[in-house]
Amino acid sequence: MTWFLVKDGTDPGTWPLAGALFLGGLGLGLTAPILLSTILAGVPGRSAGTASGVLTSITQFGGAVGIAALGTIYFNTLASNTGAPNTLHAHAFANVLAPWEVACYLIAALLVANLRAQPANGAN
Repeated sequence: MTWFLVKDGTDPGTWPLAGALFLGGLGLGLTAPILLSTILAGVPGRSAGTASGVLTSITQFGGAVGIAALGTIYFNTLASNTGAPNTLHAHAFANVLAPWEVACYLIAALLVANLRAQPANGAN
């Protein structure tokens, strides 16, 4: 949705962009706890603390690597173009959203589609 606001290089304005980002954040906020619970459902009770710590660490690491990679693409696109500042930022943002973030979300969706909650073997 956000890509449609910035794809032509124009400044979409604060409220349309804020609304699109709010909807994206709301979707992520509603699905992430369920996904984490599903992942941890198959872990025996005696290992729950360790698994939770590892999952949190991997989630934080993945977020940091993702921001670093997408930020690098954004700033490289920004540096390689010339024009009005609003147009430059919109173009760089669209360049990150369209191919890269969509690809990451599609890969994640395919992986999650194959994820099934399994009861823990030996819950103690």
